[in-house]
Amino acid sequence: MTSDLREPPLRAPRERSAAQPLPASPGPAGEAVPNPVWSTCLARPKHPTLVSGDLVWSAGDLAAAVQRFAGRLAAAGVRPGERVALCGPPSPSYAIALHALGWVGAAAVPLDPNAPREELERNLAVAGVSRILLSHGLGAATRDALRELDPQAAFVHQLPLGPAPAERFWPLEEPRLVLFTSGSSGEPTPVELTTGQLVFSAFGSAVRLGHDPGDRWLACLPFHHVGGLSILYRCAFYGTTVVVEPRFHTERVSRLLELGEVSLVSLVPTQLARLLEGRERPFPKTLRAVLLGGDAAPQELLDRCRELEVPVALTWGMTETASQVATRSPGDLTPGVGVGPPLPFARVVSEAGLLAVRGPVARGEVRTRDLGSIDAWGRIHVEGRREEFIVSGGETVSLREIERALGQHPDLSEACVLGRPDLRWGERPVALVAPRVGRSPSAEELRDWIRERLGRIKTPEEVRFVEALPRTPLGKLARGEARASFGLAPRRATGALQALSKETPEPPEAPRPDPPLALLHLMAAAELHAPTALRERFDEVRETLHEDLLRLEQGILEVGQDLGAPARPPAGHAAKHLLERPGKRVRPLCAILAARMGGRSLDEAVHAVALAGELVHAATLLHDDVIDEGDERRGAPASRVVFSNSASVLAGDYLFADALTRVAEAEPSLLRGLLAVISEMVEAEALQLARRGKLEIDRVAYMRVLRGKTGALFRWVFSAGGRLGGLDEEQCEALGRAGDALGLAFQLTDDVLDLAGDPDVTGKDALADLHQGKLTWPFLVALEADEEGALQAELEALLASSDPPPERVRGVVERVIAAGGVEATRRRAAEEGARALAELARLPSCWARWLLESVVRAVVERSQ
Repeated sequence: MTSDLREPPLRAPRERSAAQPLPASPGPAGEAVPNPVWSTCLARPKHPTLVSGDLVWSAGDLAAAVQRFAGRLAAAGVRPGERVALCGPPSPSYAIALHALGWVGAAAVPLDPNAPREELERNLAVAGVSRILLSHGLGAATRDALRELDPQAAFVHQLPLGPAPAERFWPLEEPRLVLFTSGSSGEPTPVELTTGQLVFSAFGSAVRLGHDPGDRWLACLPFHHVGGLSILYRCAFYGTTVVVEPRFHTERVSRLLELGEVSLVSLVPTQLARLLEGRERPFPKTLRAVLLGGDAAPQELLDRCRELEVPVALTWGMTETASQVATRSPGDLTPGVGVGPPLPFARVVSEAGLLAVRGPVARGEVRTRDLGSIDAWGRIHVEGRREEFIVSGGETVSLREIERALGQHPDLSEACVLGRPDLRWGERPVALVAPRVGRSPSAEELRDWIRERLGRIKTPEEVRFVEALPRTPLGKLARGEARASFGLAPRRATGALQALSKETPEPPEAPRPDPPLALLHLMAAAELHAPTALRERFDEVRETLHEDLLRLEQGILEVGQDLGAPARPPAGHAAKHLLERPGKRVRPLCAILAARMGGRSLDEAVHAVALAGELVHAATLLHDDVIDEGDERRGAPASRVVFSNSASVLAGDYLFADALTRVAEAEPSLLRGLLAVISEMVEAEALQLARRGKLEIDRVAYMRVLRGKTGALFRWVFSAGGRLGGLDEEQCEALGRAGDALGLAFQLTDDVLDLAGDPDVTGKDALADLHQGKLTWPFLVALEADEEGALQAELEALLASSDPPPERVRGVVERVIAAGGVEATRRRAAEEGARALAELARLPSCWARWLLESVVRAVVERSQ
């Protein structure tokens, strides 16, 4: 260490006369606070306020040292409002320089003393720094780099002497600090903190943790992060003692705690874990609180704290709010209560699953990247950062959950899981792991470990091995650096300049959903079938319906977002998984058109009925996939595959309940009819299940299944829409019969497509229904014509084989087609379509009826 790093003037004697009072500059009444260093000096001049090793500064000593430094700063031209960088490890000279900058009214910009030159240069530029101050203990490489960037960079004691300016009150809205976020997810970004934020944060913390004039707070976190720096301000405002350690050293910190030298300490989970390793007895009662934050605390660590009676106070906070936002009481390790309620000067809300902080600590409002919720007792539950979740195959996957599971593997010391783009799944997890010394697990062994515990969807696609994971100075996983090791781009833009603005920037508006492509195809086909009078007006009709369908699609997505919020159980996510996949939306379209026939637009009641029709349909799909053991739905893995059969069943129940609630609130008179429809659908599914695997020729039973499973819901949406539109009872009954016929036509066309459709278009394999043991209409027709029983024998062999050869499948299809099964089914579908059209002809002639007729024709002739 070079000689200019030692500062003999700081070696204050233990007994020193207090600094002489200086006249204070007047501050705006009610809008400024006195300098806290001077306030403590006036109230408790002999009380120790700064301790480092054997060195002790009383309040008077500290005020005198701060005034001397402030005189040098003023003589060097530092003025109120100026942004001055301060770089060095935690030390008394750092604390005194920080308070001296506050004395003259400048804003401090703490820099990471271990940052590379490129990062220092970037941070100086984006923070608008005018000069650089160096602090005791700074390494030669960083010192030289800073002097290259600014030849005037200097230690405070190297500045010219000058008289100390008078005490200056701090306006509440005046910037005190410009701090850089931890950068655990990417590049650090600057955040401006005001006097008011620091004041309200400090006293909110005191309310939760308690205040004792004799408190001694151990500061062993870096001073360029809010977790360490906030201790200096809290102790200044409280008039208590800060004990400065230049770095976290396990044995040194453990000894300070064991000897009762400190009553409070701020730590991150990795530090506390090191302190408790091998420990067998509790710390002395003089330690009244361990403020634990900065990262999620593993459950094993909390269990260890409970065993040793560690007075942990779990906390959640961020740089943007001057540290703490929510904190549990010290020693409260009750499971399942999150990070406790917010501090007195903070209000926390959950907006679309993301937490937002309001109040003076947030300088209005801060929208965080943390996913979470607030329970009925006002306690905050933080699920993790938004970038710590990925959506894979429609499921929201917590990367931390996979990390925790990997961390339980006996051969691993730590793990980091990231999301990598994937063409089929959207994103897939990949893992960076560090084995324990002397251990060498294989990647496949680790993948099996996760698959057995969390399932296939959460199993990392790739596992890479490293000696140690990249970490920030606070010990948090440096996910941005880890992503770079996989060649992955950062998951978010830094927004460095926006972070310095007074208001939190508004997030970009979410794109409005488009109507599903399948529905647009259906509309295009409907236009071809429309009469001349309608085709002339089709652009106008399309524009009207486009707005209706946009609103409908938005409503469907909102249901999914609500059910799939992070705090929801897996069943909610299973529902969201299906709702986010585009469907044809024929049922809600029919409800809207039926209402429009009576002249009623898409108001709240019509929207509720149309949405309920789609939700009931989606609920039956979730249940069907469980019953039929379906693996795919709408071009993606089925919900039961992604989440489980149980979650998929409960997801369907969620949607049934949601649909019934909407109808009950919008138009109670329609509720009894929907309940009857759901009952009919259940009966039909039970009948189909009883017939599964039986090659029985029973057209009547099959039509009961079709009418119950498909026709009943179409019947309800048609008639319910008509009733909302004000049509009379006879017209509504005709609409119901049209819906029943359309449902049958729809399902019979599905039977044709299942057998003879293009799998690339339909998204279904040939004979998918037969593989599930369902004998559909084409097979009934073909079996009736199978006098010699050859087809029945082929079908029995096909059902008995778990993986029949393709040529056998093709042979069965050719037999059914040759027997006229496909053609007969098309004719029956066309007959049902004609019946629907005949019923619609009983209704008033208008564009909505014409379009509904076109939809019927398009459904019968569809190819997907």
